Amino acid sequence: MHTSVIKNTIELDKKARNRVLELKEEKANIDERIKSDQKELLKQMKLEVDQAVLEARSKYEAQLYTRQSTESLQFKQVLDEMTRTYEENRETWINEIVAFCEK
Repeated sequence: MHTSVIKNTIELDKKARNRVLELKEEKANIDERIKSDQKELLKQMKLEVDQAVLEARSKYEAQLYTRQSTESLQFKQVLDEMTRTYEENRETWINEIVAFCEK
């Protein structure tokens, strides 16, 4: 009778130790999986950030190009207007300067 109790106790202890070892291995696997998942998440986040940067850069480059074109056109219009005004008034201005200097 005592022999079967001892055998049962030894068997239960053996099963408990095996279960503890299994749980330790499972915990180690979970830790490795967490590290792996963390690396994957960081990699994914970096890709998302890089994509967001590229999209923002493209957006701002497009805005810059549009603004540059607008400003260039406006500059050309003002320059043409100034050139036209100069050509229209050149003789008058020269005559006024000469007349002022002759006084």
